Amino acid sequence: AWAHLCYRRSAECRASVAELEAALASDDTASRAHLTLLKGALAVQEDDTDGAVRMLAEVEALSGGSDAILIGGRRNILSWLYAHQGQFDKARQLQQGSRPVLNDGSVLLDSAFGALTGQCIAGFTYLQQGNMRSAEQVLRAALEEAEESLGMASDPACIAAGYLGDVLYEVNEIETARSMLELRIDLIERVSLPDSLLRIGVILARIYAREGSYREALSHLDRLDEQATERGLERALVHSLAERCRILCLTADRDGAQECLAQLTFMANRHGANPAGSKRPFGMLLAIARTRWLVAGGRLDEALQQAQDAYRLAGTLGFGRIQIQMRAQAALLLAQGNKEDEALPLLAQAMRDTQELGCMRALMDYGPDLRTLGDGVVQAGLLSPVAAFYWERLKSAATQTEVHAPMRDAPAQTETLSAREFDVLQALACAMPNKRIARALGISPETVKWHLKNVYGKLGVLGRDEAVLRARHLGLIDTTMRDIRFSPTPPR
Repeated sequence: AWAHLCYRRSAECRASVAELEAALASDDTASRAHLTLLKGALAVQEDDTDGAVRMLAEVEALSGGSDAILIGGRRNILSWLYAHQGQFDKARQLQQGSRPVLNDGSVLLDSAFGALTGQCIAGFTYLQQGNMRSAEQVLRAALEEAEESLGMASDPACIAAGYLGDVLYEVNEIETARSMLELRIDLIERVSLPDSLLRIGVILARIYAREGSYREALSHLDRLDEQATERGLERALVHSLAERCRILCLTADRDGAQECLAQLTFMANRHGANPAGSKRPFGMLLAIARTRWLVAGGRLDEALQQAQDAYRLAGTLGFGRIQIQMRAQAALLLAQGNKEDEALPLLAQAMRDTQELGCMRALMDYGPDLRTLGDGVVQAGLLSPVAAFYWERLKSAATQTEVHAPMRDAPAQTETLSAREFDVLQALACAMPNKRIARALGISPETVKWHLKNVYGKLGVLGRDEAVLRARHLGLIDTTMRDIRFSPTPPR
């Protein structure tokens, strides 16, 4: 059963669990305790908070004695469940106290039941609340200790990196977040918790969309969808749909965004008005997606109502960062409706919360219009000196990192592409994700990544969309992308 769980073979794991439940004697308390641990771990991997709730009494009853696995497992399963029920303080309290110790006297660090995974879950609770300062401190410490003690490929290191990538994006350390996540993406997909997997897909999509590399952004969501579908992770699919809707609105693809919105509406409505556990954010994500779609269509009054609904739902969930975003969105909509007297106090509260929690991109991602409105807040004297200072820092960072165009200056002389690199470039022009390129060319996805790195370097670009634009400019591919026929060079 443990082997099935490790290899993500959930159906086989459930079958083994059923056999064990039937075969174990009722008085075999030690084996039954480990069976409870196994069922709890399966619920975590499947993002099944409903299943975890059904066995809550069993997990809480685990005493463990001196068994480090049982002690750590009980802590981590319950912390994970409480985090998704919005009981953030309770989740963190479970991780306090001495770390579980193995028979040889060493601390249990590795595995999903180790102290470092528990520390990651504590960091995740801060991330959910939008407290970036505390989240960054906890997760950086967990990542550093995991890499030093267990290595970069360990479960705790991958979980910490997935969560920390979200934090780094929010505090505007964009390139650090990108390099850390892209270096570990394959590892995180293999060993990480659903929340970490979800975040790496969404954050990488957001990073590339911010640069105007929309194909690259959508390819990361495609990759997340593939993983989520394979593992049956509905929540990851909902987050992916909400992010996809945002990106399609940015590209003025309202039909595509509307299709995403319809799918998201269906998935959210399927769980009713008050879903529990990990599905609690579905209504909020739907309201956010509706807000973006209505803004893109110029339906500002309706968008304001949806933004207010999203803000209210985020407050119920305790998601401080989302509250900041939705306050800012509502303030912008009010200002566009010539209601600055209502917009300024609303934005002032968002700016105060941003300073308190250490957020940045929650406001920066709204662009110059919000900065102009924010200056009005400062001029109206609605901020404390500390919050006003933080706002100036945020504005300065936004100006320095503003992406004005998706393509950098051309290198003085473009290096010649190899035949295989040209094949990969043609595939990029057809908007093919890495796995499809690999299948078409008969090479591995890792080799595709290697060729992409070389293509980017030779063309002097940062990503997929830039590479296609540069290649079109240089006449390397047809100027009309729809007319390109992808005919790969035969392998040599």
